[in-house]
Amino acid sequence: SSRLHDIKMKLFSASRVARVARSAAGASRSYSFQPCSQAICATASIKKAPKLTTLLGGPLPNARISSRSFHTTPQSRKGVADNDLAQALGKELKYEQTQDANADFISKFKETKTFQILDEEGSNEVVLARDFGQDERIEVKFALDDLEEAEPEEEATEESEEDDEAVETPLAVEVRLSKRNPAAGATVLSGVVDGGSFHFENVTHYPDRNLPFDESATADYNRRGRYAGPILLSLDPALQEAFWAYLDERGINSTLAEFIPEYAIYKEQREYTNWLSSMKKFISTS
Repeated sequence: SSRLHDIKMKLFSASRVARVARSAAGASRSYSFQPCSQAICATASIKKAPKLTTLLGGPLPNARISSRSFHTTPQSRKGVADNDLAQALGKELKYEQTQDANADFISKFKETKTFQILDEEGSNEVVLARDFGQDERIEVKFALDDLEEAEPEEEATEESEEDDEAVETPLAVEVRLSKRNPAAGATVLSGVVDGGSFHFENVTHYPDRNLPFDESATADYNRRGRYAGPILLSLDPALQEAFWAYLDERGINSTLAEFIPEYAIYKEQREYTNWLSSMKKFISTS
């Protein structure tokens, strides 16, 4: 998480320096214009250039107009900075590969045999999926964007510094529930995981069970136009309690809420290492 903060601060500072430099360069340019007198301008606007045939005393003969050929100096196959960048990428890659990527928590999570981890290499999203009973499908979706955009705390407490397992990064999640019978439609709960708990905002029901899973622009537009449903915390306490019992029975509980941020950080580190390797290969390949 500290590496993500450093990267964001470096990019922010670099962009500001570049903008200031461009502004200064633009401000330093000056142009002078000398207005002409009315007589000269009037003469210039009236006078016409003599025709070429008049100057030569007759019509032009048929002549071939030769075109000059231009040759550019062949560029070198590699830039001067290529080796430096490749070495810097290799140094960073070597360092990241030596870091302890403890994946024991993943093995423990899989031992519960509740959710299947659907994680494609290079993808920004992760889906945890499971079947409940004989006719219900549950998917929990989250993305790395929310991890990268999370603002770091200004002051870390001694307890959070000592406890490496405590993850205090809010992550947006979407829980989608559907049934085999199309008449049931689908239900989506939108919210975040934070501090080992789920915090849901809206509970939305869709008559079309396929709409929450459709990634097309049309489907996204149709979802935006529907009633989002009530805020969960605004419901009657007894109704809220019934909702939480319903979700807990399906594995949407504190155990899952603790696993999601930890896996997001693990995946981001893995994707970053892959990115370093790919960029080093790109720069080094001639």
